Amino acid sequence: MPQGEDVHLLTHALVISLDREGEICGVRFHERSTAPFDMDPDVVPAYYRAYRRLAQLLCGEDFKFTHPLESGEAFLFDNQRALHGREAFTGGSGRRHMRICTMDRDQLHSRLRLAMARAGVPGHAHAMAFGAR
Repeated sequence: MPQGEDVHLLTHALVISLDREGEICGVRFHERSTAPFDMDPDVVPAYYRAYRRLAQLLCGEDFKFTHPLESGEAFLFDNQRALHGREAFTGGSGRRHMRICTMDRDQLHSRLRLAMARAGVPGHAHAMAFGAR
């Protein structure tokens, strides 16, 4: 459904999330839709400097992966583990049709644990980072 009058997106979340072991398990970055950060005014200048540096790194060539899709191909990724975007379309007729399919992370983790339990795979009760417990 396109965003419009019937959509009101709002979240309060960390830009970089860590798991229980202190490892990065999620990144939220969308510079065009980020509101002012809710934080102690004393840390705002340093935070924005760090956020700008993160933007430079994320948008730089060192971390970029490009894979042009052919007609009928799909590309799947974990939205909290891989930042994504798209470049200008330059092929074929000058038109493109993209379909986006999203999956709820909690539902995916739940189904994975059920499949593991049914198959007798050890670790099926594992609580996955940012997934249903």
